[in-house]
Amino acid sequence: MIPVSKTGAKRLNGLFVLQSSTFGKDEKMENNAIDKATSDKISFLTYIVPAFADAYKMNVQEAYFYLKKYGAWDFLNEHWWALHTDSTFYAVRDLYEVCRDNGGLR
Repeated sequence: MIPVSKTGAKRLNGLFVLQSSTFGKDEKMENNAIDKATSDKISFLTYIVPAFADAYKMNVQEAYFYLKKYGAWDFLNEHWWALHTDSTFYAVRDLYEVCRDNGGLR
C-alpha cells in the first residue's frame, strides 16, 4: 500500500505526488525531471564551491556566503557554462578576481 499524506498526496520514492482529476486513466503525467543543462549547472556549482573553499582555506558554507557577499555567486550563475570549460584553477581564480573587484579580501 502506498502511504498517503493528509493532503491526499501519495508518497512515491520518497516524494509526495498530488493526484489531479485533470488526468484521465490513460493519460500519463509529464515527467518533472530537470533538464540536462540544469543538471550540469547544479553539478558544476556543487563542484566549484568546495574547490574555492579548499583553495582559500574555508569551509563550504563560508565559501558560499563569501561568494554571495562579493558578487561571485551571481557571476557564477550567469557564466557557469564558460567557467566549466576552464580548469578548476582558472575557474577558482576567476571567482577570486570577481570577489576582489567587489571588495573581498581573501
